[in-house]
Amino acid sequence: MINFSVTALVFGVVFLAEFPDKTAVACFIMGTRYRASYVFAGVAAAFAVHVALSVAAGSVLTLFPRQIIRALTGVLFLGGAAMLLTQKDRSDGDTEIRKPGSPTFWKVSAAGFMLILVAEFGDLIPRS
Repeated sequence: MINFSVTALVFGVVFLAEFPDKTAVACFIMGTRYRASYVFAGVAAAFAVHVALSVAAGSVLTLFPRQIIRALTGVLFLGGAAMLLTQKDRSDGDTEIRKPGSPTFWKVSAAGFMLILVAEFGDLIPRS
């Protein structure tokens, strides 16, 4: 049987932890600009793909020794830091901002899908 007080407590804690997250802000902004059902469809699909890939990758990573995973994580972290430190500033001030076309279901849901999928893969941090 479901304990509703535990469910409410867990929901509240997760809500407070995720509220300032970039994906929540992105969903809020997209929801104010476009139809909420279109945004929800894209975001829900992105989370489904993200969770499925994460579970599959996590299952595969359990087959490797822990030291190899930690070493690979460190190398990837240092590589990302080196890329950020050596990247040149590309803001030339002459960039043109394109206005979005008609907000059809496929355009809005695809934009929400890609935005959330890319943002969520940026959150992958190994914890042990």
